[in-house]
Amino acid sequence: MSTALVTEERPRSFIEVNSSPTELNGFPVRLREIVKLFDISSSTIKFYESKGLLNPHRVNGQRIYTQDHYNVISFILKLKTFDLSIGEIRDVIVSAKNHSREGLDAALTMKRCEDKIAALTEERKKIDSILSELQSYVDLKRARS
Repeated sequence: MSTALVTEERPRSFIEVNSSPTELNGFPVRLREIVKLFDISSSTIKFYESKGLLNPHRVNGQRIYTQDHYNVISFILKLKTFDLSIGEIRDVIVSAKNHSREGLDAALTMKRCEDKIAALTEERKKIDSILSELQSYVDLKRARS
């Protein structure tokens, strides 16, 4: 399976996310370097490989990752924020490789997006409440000092 996702025909923003030019200058890289770039474990990368999401080149038994691999990993991590399953992520990646918006649209349905917005809004309310309580406590302690 080819991991080349960036092509001339497709806009860069369709699949490339979070790529930093300063981080990308040293490609190709080995597993330990890709792990450092993303601050994730090597077992996570190997899991993605086992699920067919990544297929790094191998030189003398060592995994070698290109900028295309970096883009795929960035995309996977971005899709994970939408609470997509590995199967759904694979479908989106395959669709992206085939330049198909349908797969992306199917995986990122309006309902899924609305559910995620609702969950994040609820989480924000809880965080705001905790922050308010903590600030009240700090203000009270300062007033008594």
